[in-house]
Amino acid sequence: MTEVKYNNGPDQVIPTELRYTHELRGAVKIRVPEDYTANSKPISVPTLLKTTAERWPDRSAMNVKRNGVWQSTSFAEYHQQVRTAAKAFIQLGLQPFDGVAIMGFNAPEYFVANMGTIMAGGVSTGMYTTSSPATCQFYLTNTDISVVVVENDKYLQRILEVKDNCPKLKTIVQYLGKPTVGGVLSWDEFMAQGALCDDSRLEERLRGIAVNQCCSVIYTSGTVGQPKGVMISHDIFTWTAEHGSQCANFRDAEDSTVSYLPLCHGAAQIVDVYAALRAACTIYFAQPDALKGSLIETLREVRPTLFLGVPRIYEKMYEKFSGALAAGGLQVSLLNWCRAQSSAYWKAKEKDINTPVPWSLTIADIMLRRVREKIGMDRIRHAGTSAAPISPDTMAFIHSLNIPVFEMYGLSETCGPSTINNHMGFKLGSIGRVFLGCKLKIRDPDEDGNGEILHWGRNIFMGYLGRPDANKETIDDEDWLRTGDVGRVDEEGYVAITGRIKELLITAAGKNVAPVPIEDTIKSELPALISNCVVVGDRRKFLAALFTFKVEIDPDSGAATDKLLNTARKWLDERGVKATTISEALKEQDKYRDDIQKAVTAANNKAESHACFVQKWRLLDTEFSIPGGELGPTLKMRRKVIMEKYGKIVEEIYSG
Repeated sequence: MTEVKYNNGPDQVIPTELRYTHELRGAVKIRVPEDYTANSKPISVPTLLKTTAERWPDRSAMNVKRNGVWQSTSFAEYHQQVRTAAKAFIQLGLQPFDGVAIMGFNAPEYFVANMGTIMAGGVSTGMYTTSSPATCQFYLTNTDISVVVVENDKYLQRILEVKDNCPKLKTIVQYLGKPTVGGVLSWDEFMAQGALCDDSRLEERLRGIAVNQCCSVIYTSGTVGQPKGVMISHDIFTWTAEHGSQCANFRDAEDSTVSYLPLCHGAAQIVDVYAALRAACTIYFAQPDALKGSLIETLREVRPTLFLGVPRIYEKMYEKFSGALAAGGLQVSLLNWCRAQSSAYWKAKEKDINTPVPWSLTIADIMLRRVREKIGMDRIRHAGTSAAPISPDTMAFIHSLNIPVFEMYGLSETCGPSTINNHMGFKLGSIGRVFLGCKLKIRDPDEDGNGEILHWGRNIFMGYLGRPDANKETIDDEDWLRTGDVGRVDEEGYVAITGRIKELLITAAGKNVAPVPIEDTIKSELPALISNCVVVGDRRKFLAALFTFKVEIDPDSGAATDKLLNTARKWLDERGVKATTISEALKEQDKYRDDIQKAVTAANNKAESHACFVQKWRLLDTEFSIPGGELGPTLKMRRKVIMEKYGKIVEEIYSG
């Protein structure tokens, strides 16, 4: 059969009735939402970039600090650099729907390579910098990668290790530093290739683009099984960006944010790359060691108006301030009064979003602003948290500093948002209400209303690359996406997650138990001492738990140290234990075991049933970390890895 060519791009829609596909060249039907206000005209990624560059050509688009100096790129310059990169890819032989993989920390070159790939009609994908050579090889072969763009020699070596096993890979570009390997292009050499390509060749590629075809593949982080390639179309990106920027309170050409979360992750892409582009939001790139401690320094310097943080970022703030507040004194008493005014305001605002700011908070905020300045969040209008559950205590603490932080929920398969709390309404303990223009329902709810969360909307992905079987399992006959998460919806439309189907523990008695709510409750009973709690008990007679101490993290490697945080040391000191390290603390467990047990018992008393009781527990001699493998790139616990590493301890618990 002769392939039909469509030549009216880049904003054309290819006629099709297919609801999903597993092929890169496939086209899918655009899911038009019933809500007319969310039924915007489809546009391509290149058109989004061009439109923003034309509206705000001189506004700063990207800022990166190198050699101690901030370097700025305007939107007009950004657009021109993307065009040059697109022509360079074409000149180097990139064909429509060929893949380009990018591996490195967030940087202007990452953005330009990503957008240049898409403008050239290719398919972009990101690779986690923590990926093993074997995982890199999977990415490169699964997406038919012909060009790889790496940040530095470290990642270059990882690609070279598997290059011979990737027959389609022809070109490697290194965007920072001078390549030490022959045949690898520097960034300047790569961009120089763009000058050799005539503009007419780029315009031809643009005419071949369709908004309902794939432009990017986002790989799931692989916490359970092999990573799956989530195919995202132009329309999914641009539609989600338009309505996501509204829901997250972006203001056109007024806002700024810090980019630090891995760009191969769906949430970081939609916020940092596409929603920011839609609203002409200025991006400041953090340093590569952001998650190891330097993020606060960047926030202090930049003072962004918008911020997206994984729960662990806010928890670290909570831990740091909790230690300082424990010192007591007149100034602390005054700060606590100020925090109480903010807490009361946010509790009232939760019930009525239009609650006016009381005079007491206006006065209290003079001191609270000084506190926010210390963490660079004094100008924040909207802060989001996603990727993993956040404890109510942490949320309440951040609100007590008068920081507008809201929890939201989404998947790579929904291009980020599925539900959202925001300035139009929020409820603590929930993940918000369904995203604008989308629908949500609960599949097979039990007597308490708990069941699998299903999502419908224009932001549902095109399908898993090369996985027709997984597509049928994930998208039902009525276009509902099965999220795999268990939750319930209250009378106001707020959704609460109560578990995850793949993480549900089935006890020996056949009871289904969701571990996350139990873990959060136990941690809330031991906020000063315990960092992570992992509930185990699948196919067992009872539940048990593994605890980790709160410790300092090595700022250079990101690895957990043996040194206890001040909050943990103080908690132990109050019980007669003069420990400064985990090893010292473990030697004197007898002095505080009863206090931990009291906390576990208190958590059990809040459980839904006896089947949710934790009957035994064990303190581990190390904290979880990314280098240790227990945490993923967004600091989410990897239960499979944890069970493999600490399986012997679990067996000892049940055999003892």
